[in-house]
Amino acid sequence: MKNIFVISSIKWKHTLAMGLLLAIAYILVDDNNIVSRGVEDTFYYLAWFGFLATIFLAFSVKKTILVLAIIAVLAIASSFFSLFHTVRKTCDLAKEKYQGKCQTALISVLEDEKATSKEKNDAIWALGQMAEPESLPALERIYAGKVPEGREPLNEVVSQYEIEKAIRWCKKGNSTSWMYRGLRN
Repeated sequence: MKNIFVISSIKWKHTLAMGLLLAIAYILVDDNNIVSRGVEDTFYYLAWFGFLATIFLAFSVKKTILVLAIIAVLAIASSFFSLFHTVRKTCDLAKEKYQGKCQTALISVLEDEKATSKEKNDAIWALGQMAEPESLPALERIYAGKVPEGREPLNEVVSQYEIEKAIRWCKKGNSTSWMYRGLRN
């Protein structure tokens, strides 16, 4: 009888499926706040382990096109996953300090005179990622109307470029705003 749990019988398809399922599970449990932060983090790290194991196993198959295709899919999936994770962390930090829903807490960061430029820029970026039109009034209040020449030091000033980009995304949407539906609650 063949033991399906032998390490050598694990295929790249299994680890890819595991990584994707755990990434989806991570998003679902985070959206519903049904488990502790430790369980959420476990899903997060196991999903990344699944993705990395997939790349390792795909290289052992030695089919170049397959390996490149898997790496491309994983790169796209991991970038979406990483964006979601970063927006969620930014929301969590804002909610710890200001209470309320994610979007409300992020707007509170913008309105707080004691918040640092870095905190405000992080909040602006997260609001832009979420691309909710309800964020427009708060973003427009802090927008000077012009992006200065050169790169703005994000730790020192509230970035007019980031505000302009967030306003544009709130008006027109972006390709990742669908991921944040659960954070809006």
